[in-house]
Amino acid sequence: MISYRHFLESVNSYDDRIKLLERWIIRKEDEIKERVVMPPPNLKKPDHEIFAEIDKPLKAAREKLVS
Repeated sequence: MISYRHFLESVNSYDDRIKLLERWIIRKEDEIKERVVMPPPNLKKPDHEIFAEIDKPLKAAREKLVS
């Protein structure tokens, strides 16, 4: 649900929210189907936190290029 709330906050009013929501739901359904074991609480993170962690080293490099 945290991922869903963050998704709704990140979509702007000009986007076609229905299509984006359909894609999000399909992606989440696929994630659930592929799970064999549920992750422990310390590994349960919403999408935006996971993407931020992955993007952290790249963000510093992009900032360096811009400056």
